[in-house]
Amino acid sequence: AFEKELSEKFQQQITFFGKNPTVNRLNNTSLFAITPMSADELFMHFDLAGLDVSIGSACSSQAAKESRVIKAMGYDKLASHSIRVSFGPENLQNSSTILRKVKTLISSF
Repeated sequence: AFEKELSEKFQQQITFFGKNPTVNRLNNTSLFAITPMSADELFMHFDLAGLDVSIGSACSSQAAKESRVIKAMGYDKLASHSIRVSFGPENLQNSSTILRKVKTLISSF
């Protein structure tokens, strides 16, 4: 629901990665880019809104570097705009609140 709603509302601004239906992926994690904002700018805006997001790949979450995987997938220009949102037991019941906050943030860009 998270990716579908954001894709429908912000199709010109947002790109989700890993949408290939033949690839298995975790359904609780979304990696996406919002243009024209950089990942660092997005991180700051999400943080100020009380939303925890990550920059780069999950295996290097302490490093604020562009994801080499996103680049390898052919998204060189979007790699510097990508952030990751993960849903787990602690925040799953608040997913509608998180979605509302994300929509509000993207609308303000």
